[in-house]
Amino acid sequence: MINLFAVNILLAIAWAALNDTFTLMGIVTGFITGFAALWVAQPLYGPAKYFHQVFGVLELIFYFLWDLIQSSVRVLVDVLRPRTKSRPGIVAVSTEGMSDIQILVLANLITLTPGTLTLEVSDDKRTLYVHSMFLEDGPDALRRGIEDNQKRLIRRVVGGGDAV
Repeated sequence: MINLFAVNILLAIAWAALNDTFTLMGIVTGFITGFAALWVAQPLYGPAKYFHQVFGVLELIFYFLWDLIQSSVRVLVDVLRPRTKSRPGIVAVSTEGMSDIQILVLANLITLTPGTLTLEVSDDKRTLYVHSMFLEDGPDALRRGIEDNQKRLIRRVVGGGDAV
């Protein structure tokens, strides 16, 4: 099977070489142009998971950036207030059915988001312990947010392989 990501990288490099633009923008433009060319040529090599994964990565990036902005503003407002409104606590989030790499990505995304921190993964890898500054809506709301959004997006992007 042809590795479309490698082909897309080669097309990006070829684009940059032909346009003499070996800059980040030149490579990104080449990658987008190569992706479009591969999308159009899809009937030649049949359906591929590659396009689904690329759109999944973009969705995960935009979701994370939006979450990052919201949580940063929330932490900033709380820090600048004379009286804090934070209600910290620790929540157990189920990682049933997730591979090691999926758990790793989830734990890192949680830790990178202001106001939340991954504390530990249980020994059996079925539970992730998360500290949050804001549990006004209760632990179930945080747990539901992680399970409904982040876990779904991570599963879409990162396949089921257990290799880390």
